[in-house]
Amino acid sequence: MAPGCALMPIRTTGMISDGTIDDLFEYARVNGADVISCSWGVADDFFTLSTRMKNAIRRAAVEGRRGKGCVILFAAGNENSPVDGFKNGVRVRSGFAMHPDVITVSASNSRDVRSHYSNFGPEIWVAAPSSGSGGRRIVTTDRTGAAGYQSGAYTTVEGFGGTSSSTPLAAGVCGLMLSVNPDLTGSEVKKILGETADKIDSHNGNYNPQGHSEWYGWGRVNAFKAVSEARNRLSPSPVKRITFERSPGLAVPDYPMPGVSDAIQVEDGGIVRSASVSVDITHTYRGDLRIVLVTPDGSHITLRDREVDSRDNLVHTYTADDTPALAGLSGTPARGSWELRVIDMAKIDTGAVNSWTLTLDLEPEGDTVIEATPGMHIPDSDPTGIVSEIQVDRQGTLKKIELTVDITHTWQGDLSVTLESPGGVSASIHQLTGGATHNLKRTWTASDTASLAALVNAGVPLLGAWKLHVSDHVSRDVGKLNAWKLVLGG
Repeated sequence: MAPGCALMPIRTTGMISDGTIDDLFEYARVNGADVISCSWGVADDFFTLSTRMKNAIRRAAVEGRRGKGCVILFAAGNENSPVDGFKNGVRVRSGFAMHPDVITVSASNSRDVRSHYSNFGPEIWVAAPSSGSGGRRIVTTDRTGAAGYQSGAYTTVEGFGGTSSSTPLAAGVCGLMLSVNPDLTGSEVKKILGETADKIDSHNGNYNPQGHSEWYGWGRVNAFKAVSEARNRLSPSPVKRITFERSPGLAVPDYPMPGVSDAIQVEDGGIVRSASVSVDITHTYRGDLRIVLVTPDGSHITLRDREVDSRDNLVHTYTADDTPALAGLSGTPARGSWELRVIDMAKIDTGAVNSWTLTLDLEPEGDTVIEATPGMHIPDSDPTGIVSEIQVDRQGTLKKIELTVDITHTWQGDLSVTLESPGGVSASIHQLTGGATHNLKRTWTASDTASLAALVNAGVPLLGAWKLHVSDHVSRDVGKLNAWKLVLGG
């Protein structure tokens, strides 16, 4: 569902306890998880969450994603029973699926009806496709070669399915939503997912007057609608139009290739929202022409291919309306070389590229987010310490900064942490404070840390190596730099 989104697998013992649940959700929250997908449950038919478990989930849902809230999904279960109620006269309860901050996912099959095993109840938020009697199996990526369930890179293994399949699929939709609009809060993602779901099985789904079904929740997830709505809720960004015109007067050599090319160098660091290309080409048989735009990332967009057209000359503007491939440039960086290639694909007729124009609508570059997971041991009582480096490949000067550090250590007061910018300007982040507190897992911003504010005020460059210096200044206690992350804006 979301092949471009990163995964953070979290391994646990399989034991359910206050400490385990606290550790799981705290680890996901502290380490930057956006979406937490839980296709697991408990063996007991009747399970109620403790206060500590409820609070652990609540904390991730409210404080995760730098205060926007992690999106948390739980599988409804595969017992063909209510999430909370009676089955065959026996009281059943799935405490995790009942938590008010989670998205509880049931299963539908390929025929858009309820999977026979799927749990149900008013707690269901949405359904998502999975296996089920009368429907097709689910296909999923697999380990390749002998390590996999089947040969090749995919599997339709009999045992794969259930709400343990529908839940990560719904989580993938949430990942896509946050990919187009990372400013959405966790509760907004949950709301949009329900609002854009399809009301499947309308005759048997027993939707109440508000539109909710105990089988399907608010309906079966619709990725296109959900992502479109997430994009529609983007905060308006200021758009700047830049136009470049070239008049190369290049003769187009008669067949064969390679034709001629001309380039425009864009120095602006914005992000493309839309692009158009205008050409003025003299030619005695324009049907011979192939015109290709080569973008800064090396993509080739064919604006015109050889076609039956006996007219002379070509004066035309290509936009996303008549050249859909241009729409694919939305969201890409503008900086770099934009090249126009014109090729005569047949003999006899000739011409010249008189001029061409590139028009770009740009919005400001978003934040650059880079994370390192060095896993470096911090030498005990050694002021030299360790240095971990992050390379930033972005021009401009610093206007925003956020630093997150994850250090395991048995005595926080031994530690010194300093951030060094590419220009050699240093910011003291943590200096021998905290006493006997274990570990140092925290996020600092320019609004709450004077030394980071000084980096912003100094206008240090973004491009280059950012270095985190960590040292231990007192003997006995030891630790490790697990990970650190920079969020930079220019």
